[in-house]
Amino acid sequence: MYQLVVWIHVVAACSWVGGILFFALVLVPALRKVPGPSSHQLVMAVGRRFRVIGWSSVAVLILTGIGNVLYRVPASQLLTVEFWQSPWGRMLCLKLGLVLAMLCLAIAHDVMGARATSSAQIDPRSPAVLRSRQLASRFGRALGIVALAIVFVAVLLVRGWG
Repeated sequence: MYQLVVWIHVVAACSWVGGILFFALVLVPALRKVPGPSSHQLVMAVGRRFRVIGWSSVAVLILTGIGNVLYRVPASQLLTVEFWQSPWGRMLCLKLGLVLAMLCLAIAHDVMGARATSSAQIDPRSPAVLRSRQLASRFGRALGIVALAIVFVAVLLVRGWG
């Protein structure tokens, strides 16, 4: 059963991180070469579609992550200071902190993207729309970096440094 939960966790991570990387490294750079409102509309449409897959993946990651930790560490041990001071506990704390940062960045990205989309219907060239798009882009980049950091820390949790 544990291997199945780990597999589901890895597939959800591939969906989440892969989608973020696709957006940042493929879709957005390709559309920069296509001027006009149609490129922004495509980014928004793909973003709305990915939002469903992305947030579903995040929910699965959280649930399976809890299962993975409870398989490796008894719940009573999670409540001790000694566990959180151990190397594995500190690494888990780092991963949980990165997950929290990822959630905050993803929410901020979605809010800025929604703000840009709704404001663009009124005036697509307004400073508010351009600022919201710029912020959404920055949050998206930061989200990608944090997602990759989480994957790295996850590898360290399972395999260690050596």
